[in-house]
Amino acid sequence: MKAPPRLFVLLRLLLAACLWPSAAFADEPLPAKIRALFIGNSYTHTFTIPSTLEMLLASKGVVLEHESDTPGGATLTDHWGNGYTLVDLRKGGWDYVVLQDQSARPFSNRSGVLSDVNRFDAEIRKVGARTLLYQTWPPLSSLGNGTYINETYRLASVATGATLVPVGTGHPAARTAVGDSAMYLSDGSHPSTTGSYFAALTFYRTLTRESTLGLPKPSNVGQTQATAMQNAADSVALAPTVAPTFSLAAGTYAGPQRVILQTPTPRATIHYTTNGNTPTTASARLADGGTVAIATTATLKAFAVSAGSTSAITSATYTLTTTNGQTLLGNGTAAPVAISWPVNPPNLLVNNPGFETGVASPAGTYGGANSSVSTLLPRTGLYGVRTLGGGGFTRTVSGLTASTTYEALIWTQPGTDVSSANWGINNFTTPAAQLGAVVPTHGLPLAWRRGVQRFTTGATNTSAQLVLHQNSGSASHDDLELMKVPEGYELGMKFRSS
Repeated sequence: MKAPPRLFVLLRLLLAACLWPSAAFADEPLPAKIRALFIGNSYTHTFTIPSTLEMLLASKGVVLEHESDTPGGATLTDHWGNGYTLVDLRKGGWDYVVLQDQSARPFSNRSGVLSDVNRFDAEIRKVGARTLLYQTWPPLSSLGNGTYINETYRLASVATGATLVPVGTGHPAARTAVGDSAMYLSDGSHPSTTGSYFAALTFYRTLTRESTLGLPKPSNVGQTQATAMQNAADSVALAPTVAPTFSLAAGTYAGPQRVILQTPTPRATIHYTTNGNTPTTASARLADGGTVAIATTATLKAFAVSAGSTSAITSATYTLTTTNGQTLLGNGTAAPVAISWPVNPPNLLVNNPGFETGVASPAGTYGGANSSVSTLLPRTGLYGVRTLGGGGFTRTVSGLTASTTYEALIWTQPGTDVSSANWGINNFTTPAAQLGAVVPTHGLPLAWRRGVQRFTTGATNTSAQLVLHQNSGSASHDDLELMKVPEGYELGMKFRSS
């Protein structure tokens, strides 16, 4: 029995809703700028494929800065030993490095291609870049070799985790659209203007995960051929989104950790949980290459999504025995810690001295509330306090002994926009007294320096207030200490050495 027409339409709409990426699968925005190094030969520089890609990306507001090492006929082995390609690669600053081997090598020496891609990929990772494998096409006289060429590049992609730019995979569709010879120069090997445009379109689609329809074309490619190439590029299925990798292996660690989550899939968004629950698109998200702070024992689970394609879930459990030198309680929170001296005087228990609970508590504001606990440049562990101009915070320490000398120590890192950072001790006598100090940069901002102050409580005072404050600029603070001073100890005799 046929379904009623209205029901049939409804079923089609429901199916489309299931298959079409929803707002929940929003990709990361296109970057403002991409820096790429192209390593290859004349298959790359014929009709300037990098420059054509630059034009395509510019139409979407993305600046492509590129350099090329592409001498005619060069193999990846040649590039490894020529004395300049590795120099260009190792100077860094690249987002992507494109690898393209000599056209005959993928079917004449597959093992050599795989070996070269592997060692280049290792160098590319060292400079924080991603590898793109430019899959080329067979010569016009040997179109049957295309399958073997495609497989060689696919195997290299699988072995290294590099992103495949499937020009060779889409080449048959492009040839069908305009005729085999239209994709080649008269030598039957190098790309024509149309073939080069198709290659650039495939790069664009790989990097943006978007359709190429409606993109601009070079003046030497006709509109009919341009549209045919765009349709051919779009006919190649996007590679499935690759599951994230974790920079830190699962295991037991003595303190808080940072885990970098990465996937080679362009424009991927990563969703994660740290409580062992299965993540969804409603879970916490970060961009590829983002960091998750592990402040206590946790099971990290994450998946990546791009262009509506969802990866498998990656999972790892991290067991922390301490946090910033503090033994963890059963509930995973940091216990107060007594910091030992060379001898054993009475020690003050300073709660949360390294801010590893992720909050400044127990604390109050000082001046403006322009301060926060931050993962930005902590001295140890995962967290420190960041103070900005006009703001700060206080911490009142109770349980002191009246008429007793104490020493306070804090590590401070002035920002590049100031010459010193400010901190002090308040309310340790009656009437209230203030003891202020600065930690100068000595011309070296972004270097951790210790500040030490000694004070004596009043006859009736059993508390003191530590103050971190910045009149202007910025500073970071971490690792508070406050202890009773044994007789005979000079100022700053005891301080952390690490």
